[in-house]
Amino acid sequence: MNMNELKYLNLRVCGIDPHKRFFKAVIVDMNTLNTLYEANFPNSKSGVAALEMKLKEYRCSLVVIENSNNFSAAMYYYLKKRAFDVKSVNPANVPRKQKKSDRVDAKWIAIVYAKGLVNEDYIPPEEIQYLRDLTRARQKLVSIRSALKNKVHALLTRGELHLSKLYSDIFGKKGREVIQAIISSDSNINEIDERVGKIIDDAFLELINRKLIDTFMELIERLDEEIRELEASIAAYIDKHASIREMVKRIMTVPGISLVTAAIIVAEVGDFNRFPDKKSISGWAGIVPRTSESAGIQRGYGITKKGSPYLRHALHEIANVIILRREPKMLYAFYWRVRSRSGKHKAVTALAHKVLTVLWGMITTGSDFDMDHEAKRLYERKLKRFNSMAETGRRVLTERHKK
Repeated sequence: MNMNELKYLNLRVCGIDPHKRFFKAVIVDMNTLNTLYEANFPNSKSGVAALEMKLKEYRCSLVVIENSNNFSAAMYYYLKKRAFDVKSVNPANVPRKQKKSDRVDAKWIAIVYAKGLVNEDYIPPEEIQYLRDLTRARQKLVSIRSALKNKVHALLTRGELHLSKLYSDIFGKKGREVIQAIISSDSNINEIDERVGKIIDDAFLELINRKLIDTFMELIERLDEEIRELEASIAAYIDKHASIREMVKRIMTVPGISLVTAAIIVAEVGDFNRFPDKKSISGWAGIVPRTSESAGIQRGYGITKKGSPYLRHALHEIANVIILRREPKMLYAFYWRVRSRSGKHKAVTALAHKVLTVLWGMITTGSDFDMDHEAKRLYERKLKRFNSMAETGRRVLTERHKK
């Protein structure tokens, strides 16, 4: 008998199996494994309040919820605030049972957790969840903007108009001015950039759909504005919460990590201290190799990709910035050591993994990254930008409340 089973022996546990419109609750006596109570409740606040009354009536010690939809999290927060011992479990980790029904599933969830056969799933505190909503919304808008930019690229190159020969980013200030001049058929386009004339003369302008490009550029401008406001709101929210602010500022001491990227990492990981070692957080993030072994021979199949894709994307962005800037030297040297034996792509992923373990060590020990003079100067600039963005965010929120 394991420690988890001893803990809940002779106690009553409620297993909950949520569905789209209702949830099934079964209260189990862990000593006899007999069902003491079962019922369906509507997915609403009144439904959870009715469950709360039954939990008190049956003196239920523990509530185990299958984390299968958004209502699961709402129920988790509601019961937590009312001092219940609430656990959330990932349905993918619950051992399978041959017989399947709502009643069986709910009871099985209670039993397997109490017996120590499934670990608790992490539900972030409400302040972290709110930050996560903000950062994920920003990522979605950035993704939509990237898709629109690709559309503009495709429409321009259809007429063999390759502005990328002149600008590394055609959506920079000069590039946008040129695109706008092309849309409006401005004959004075050479005044913007005299190099453009030669490229235009060799292009099939009649094949370019100016109307669509104009529409996409307007949407891109609007998304730019919304993303800036969202980033300012993220900064204001971080500045308001001391515990989050401390973690974000500490992560920003690593060269190559911006405020927004640090916010994404904090939002996705939440409590770094819930991981006992760096192997645990690496496995949770899904940035470790997937291996199989047969007859003593191990084979790798890339990373597991479990956990948050937003976190992995942020870590890979950090790795690419470190490679581009060649700073910090310790991490850049690590990248080249791996690249020399495993190739570029594996080295980038290994560097992303290394960054995560470094951040885990910093947060859990309460130490900043060891910065040189240049890194300290850049960090001061990051803090100034953070304070400026936070002020803008507070102003935006005040203006919206007035409306």
